[in-house]
Amino acid sequence: MAHNIPYDEIMENIRWWLSEKKFGLWKRQVQSETVKPVGYLLYSTRALEPEYMKELVERAANCHKKARKFGRKLELGFRWRVIPMGKQGKIKEEDQVRALHIECPTEQFQVAKSILAEIYSADAQEFPGGIKLRLVPDIYGVANPETRAKVLHLRARQATFLKKVMVMTSYEIASLDYRFVDAEGYEGSIRDRLMWIPSIERDYLSQFVSVTSQYNGTGVVFSFIPQLESEARSLVASLIPLFKYKYGEDIKKFFKPDAWEMHEETVWDPDLQVAVTPDDKRVDDIAEQDPEYQWLEDGAAVELTNVPKRPDPKEKSLYGDDGGDSVSTFRTMQARLEEAAQRTTPKAGIGTGQVVTPAASAQQEETSSITSTLDGIVESRISSLESATEQTNRMIQDMMKMMQSFTKSEEKKGPSEKQQHTREVVTTTDQYNAKASRDEGQE
Repeated sequence: MAHNIPYDEIMENIRWWLSEKKFGLWKRQVQSETVKPVGYLLYSTRALEPEYMKELVERAANCHKKARKFGRKLELGFRWRVIPMGKQGKIKEEDQVRALHIECPTEQFQVAKSILAEIYSADAQEFPGGIKLRLVPDIYGVANPETRAKVLHLRARQATFLKKVMVMTSYEIASLDYRFVDAEGYEGSIRDRLMWIPSIERDYLSQFVSVTSQYNGTGVVFSFIPQLESEARSLVASLIPLFKYKYGEDIKKFFKPDAWEMHEETVWDPDLQVAVTPDDKRVDDIAEQDPEYQWLEDGAAVELTNVPKRPDPKEKSLYGDDGGDSVSTFRTMQARLEEAAQRTTPKAGIGTGQVVTPAASAQQEETSSITSTLDGIVESRISSLESATEQTNRMIQDMMKMMQSFTKSEEKKGPSEKQQHTREVVTTTDQYNAKASRDEGQE
């Protein structure tokens, strides 16, 4: 749709209507009456910002020698949409595969396609922004059946890539695209420097597939392949220590203040290629302690080293062994009585000439008497409990026999006799209960 009124002014006047009707109106990146698709970028993800890619790729394309020879500035547009299959009709939702498509003005199609085919060719090793992509032509522009089959095969590869690629979001970066020159003379933004980081395990690969701004958010989205997941997640969590080590304290202005303070004591270890936090030191210290609580795989205990010194017996003990403060609930009644006797009674040794005094002898006899009394009380209560249980069991058995007898007699008698017998049974039951109560009282 073309209009002689600027886009911002149109949106200001009809934004309320679009919101009410749930419609959308966006400014096309390529301001031309007719545009033509050049192809789509294999390995592109939904996280890639079209505006960033437009600026990035347009700059690379217009620096190409063919663009200078063309004499006009190339204009490119980027749209995330479904990859066509070269068939008529709508593609089913489950069969749809999307990618970032490039389009250009119709009059610039041949030049733009030629330049982009070189930038994103199969032999290319360096890419704009460090984002590895390949340009796949639009299937409608391919006539060779064999080539069309390969285009469809690459479409399937894009579908698999989108399912496998992994993402992680960080909220520590405040400025992603501001460019600066470091101490070594390299110019680039935080985004550029993140894409320059190679994998430690596979140094021929970039650590990240892409680094992009979060849509409608303040975070930064990191995309990476599953083979580098562990390494990538560790690196994302260690961005501030890494950049502080490489670029010094001046890099602080590119990160959020609260995130910087959180990593204040974290340092980067260049030998291990990891960030070392205070928690790492604390865990290392704990791991070397308490060998008595460690066992080998065969069940044997770890040999004790640096065994702590045993406490001085003269010091007060929790169990009161020294006669000081004690916790009485840790000992039985008999143990407490014996201890009381020992405190007041001197020990008699054989052949030592020591004599037990009458007071101590009386104390011992009193202690033994108390112990015997307690044992007798316990035994008496246990006997009473056993007797009561036995009596209850007998009563239950007698009641069961009485009910069985009653049931059999009822089956033989008439209705009037049944009522009379019921009264007799009730009377008999009451007599039995009275007798049981008398027996219990006599015992």
